Amino acid sequence: MKDELVNKINNVLKKIAERTDDLTPVLYLISAKIEIAIDRNFDEGGRWDGSGTSILSGGSQKWKPLSFATKIGYKKFGYALSPTLHRSTAGLRTTISAQPRGSSSIGITANSPYAAIHQFGGTINKQVNVKEHARKITQAFGKSINPKNIRVASFSRKMNTVIPARPYITLTEEDLQDILDLISGSILL
Repeated sequence: MKDELVNKINNVLKKIAERTDDLTPVLYLISAKIEIAIDRNFDEGGRWDGSGTSILSGGSQKWKPLSFATKIGYKKFGYALSPTLHRSTAGLRTTISAQPRGSSSIGITANSPYAAIHQFGGTINKQVNVKEHARKITQAFGKSINPKNIRVASFSRKMNTVIPARPYITLTEEDLQDILDLISGSILL
């Protein structure tokens, strides 16, 4: 169904292009609809099909919840535990933009250092001092202990943190239908 909607959108855009050299006004309308869809993805905690991370992988599946380790870290720093990907008002969501690029395309950007890892998932590798890590976990649970009492050797080790894909740049069939309805009406202008 998504492929059919995309083909219909392309056909309408071709009809509009026959009447004008510049699709920019229509592209601004589509860009606005894309930004609304992305905002809705955040509001609903994910709307994807679970099979991919492309813009057309929208569906009804929610993002994976925060891991236990992430919840510990959030508690330590005083962050709210939910909803997922909403840690701060100046975070990822505010860096996303959909804008026409030239007269025939739209660029979608997420200007955040952690944008890609959340969209596509992946593994973060870092060196961690094990004794310090154990101390921080204990403190996150509200227990203040003397680091000397932690019976863990003080050494560094490589830790891998797996971040699941939480695609936020996705369009559902409903979003594509809204775009089609919007631009189909522009033919009459």
